[in-house]
Parts: sequence; C-alpha cells; structure tokens
Amino acid sequence: MAITIVNTPADYVPVNNNVIWTGTSTNVAQPQFKYLVDIVIGATTVYRYKIKAEPGGVGLLVVDVSRTLRNYLSQDLYPLTDTNGIRRASNSYLEYDIQIGEEYEVAGTLTQFPNLSNATHYVFNAALSYVDFVDYLPSTYLDTKFLTNAPRLQNTFLEGWGALHLMLDTGTTLTDLTIATYLNGIIQNVYNVPNTSSSQIFMLAAGVDAINAIDPARFSIPPVQPIINNTIDEYRVTANTSAGGAETFTFKIKETCYDNVRVHWLNRLGAYDWFDFELSAKDSYSVQRQTMKQIPDVVSALGAVTYSKQDRQTLDYWVKEKRTTALTSNWISGEQSEWLKDMLSSQDIYLEIGGELIAVNIDTTNYDVKYEDRDELFLLEVSFTYAIDSDRQQF
Repeated sequence: MAITIVNTPADYVPVNNNVIWTGTSTNVAQPQFKYLVDIVIGATTVYRYKIKAEPGGVGLLVVDVSRTLRNYLSQDLYPLTDTNGIRRASNSYLEYDIQIGEEYEVAGTLTQFPNLSNATHYVFNAALSYVDFVDYLPSTYLDTKFLTNAPRLQNTFLEGWGALHLMLDTGTTLTDLTIATYLNGIIQNVYNVPNTSSSQIFMLAAGVDAINAIDPARFSIPPVQPIINNTIDEYRVTANTSAGGAETFTFKIKETCYDNVRVHWLNRLGAYDWFDFELSAKDSYSVQRQTMKQIPDVVSALGAVTYSKQDRQTLDYWVKEKRTTALTSNWISGEQSEWLKDMLSSQDIYLEIGGELIAVNIDTTNYDVKYEDRDELFLLEVSFTYAIDSDRQQF
C-alpha cells in the first residue's frame, strides 16, 4: 500500500480560496476503492472525506479542504480596552493535519487503511481576488509585511483606535513593537514594547488611542502616558522579528475642525484596516410600520357611551426604525482610492463613535477607483446602515 501526495498547497494559504491537495495510490484498481482524507485539528479528527479516484490516468485524488477549514477560523478585532499593545490573533489562522488513507474490499470485506501519508499545514483568514491568488506567494506576507494594502504613510488625528496585523512563518518570533515620535522631522523619543507571547499572527497597537492605552509597565522603559500628544506631529510604528525583518508605518498627525468618523473593516488579508471620514456625517432614518384597524372603545363596562379625542381606530402595532449614516472623506490620493475599494466588499464593518465600535453594513454598491493624473482631486462618499434595527413599543 502506498499513498503519494502529489500537490501540496502553499503553507499559509488563504482559507477562502482553494486549498487543493492531490495524491495517488498504488491500489486504485482494487474493488470499491476510495481515498480517505482526514482533517485533524488539535489531535481531533474533525472531518473525513471519502473520495473516488478521478477516472482515467493514474486515478488521482483531488480534494479541496477549504470549506471544512473555514468552519474553524474567524477573525480578531483589536479590543478597545486592551492595555498590552501586542495581542495574539489566534482566531485568524489555523494549523491542521491532513491524513490520507484508502479503503477497498479485501476478501469481500470493505477494509479501511487510514493515515498512510500525512502533512501539517497552515491557513489564514484571507480571501484574495482570483487575480491576486494566481500570483500568491506566502513569502509576500510572512515576517516583513503587515496584513494590509494601505499606504504606509497615513494622515491621522490625536484620537482613534486601530491595530496592524503581522503574520509570521513557523520558527519566526516577534521580538517587540517600536513606536518612535517626531516633531518637525526630528525624532523625540523611541518606545519599545517587548513581546511575551507566541503566535503566528499578532495585532499591534497603531492608532493613537490604542498606543496611549498601553500600560506603561509593558514598555521596556516605562514612559509617562500619553506618549502621543499635541507636542508631536508624527509617529512611526515598527514590528521587529527574529528573522531580522521589519516594516514601518508612518502616521502624520493633522488638525481638523470637523468631528471625524473612523471606519474599521475586515480586509481581504484577514486583518482590520481603518480610515477616517473627516468632512461630513449625515444620519437618516427609515421607518417600517404594520397597521391594524380596531373599534374605538366608546362603551364603558357600566354601559355609558363616551367619546374622546384620544380614541384611536388605526393603530401602528409594529414599528421598526433603520438608521443610515452617509460619510464623506477629505481629499484622497489615487493610492488611497485603490486601497479603499477593499472596504466596499467587506462583510464586517464598524463605525468608531464616542470610543465605541458600532456594527454597520455598507450600502454603497458601486465604486470607481480614481487617479490623480486624470481625475485630479476627489472625495469619497459612502453610506452605512446600522446592523441592528431599532424596535418601538408593540401593541
């Protein structure tokens, strides 16, 4: 008996794309032959495929295990109460074992031979477009690149939460998070937050409020918080790893006379991006009603006939209110426009309002990417509907 794995998916393959394994067996000619494919997570077999060999040729095994693995992944949104600065994103990736065996009749009895060949691999909660998936290389996203396509130079304000996600290869560790502050291009201070936990994906504080919420005891040298205040105009966030790689995000602090609204969304790489809509936030409401007719109670229990201007014949017995918020950005660049198209198709979106995250769904269905060389300056207008409707009293 011999099982040979022919195609092995890339390690850290996006779980919402294809995760295809192929193999062969020397026993495909046996009666009632089928491949047995077990998916093992944490020493527990969570699913078994029984698959007939592909007709013709060598009787290939072809199995896409992505649908099964998706059930064991979710996402990690940086909590607004975190004081550590570095958090594991354990829900965003998954280690699994694939065990390939076979079954067929032996002397008239269907007999199983499990786990004749096996391998250990990883998936993460990404969903690349087909064009990007064709060229997918794990090395693009491991160790040195944050899980975002956002411009590495951003404008921000002296408020707001947010984190950057970093995925590491097996054997690589995150050493620390470095935050450097600047004024007029001159470095003011450098702060280091050592990492004390193990994971393959980390969330690192990057928004102003997220950084200022870090417990001073978590720094290698405890600072006086807030370390990002109105005495600086720029800060840089760097992730340092044992592989020697590092990536830096630069945030330039700007002033505004508007009450900006920050939007957080799950991006295609399984991390959360954010963007500030600065110019306008307009709320509108739509109302659904169910109405019934009733006879006004004009006769009392004692037989007296009375009339009142408060009598009601038409009654709204069920009312539901839906809230929509339309946001308008400030002028954005072509690079930002290209990046922000990712927000339009996200299924997990939040508005940050008053230091809280409120779940919303996006209403805007069309998006035109703009470029400075032919579109000049441009704004972004997007409409969001709150994810839960508000009920009124029911009668």
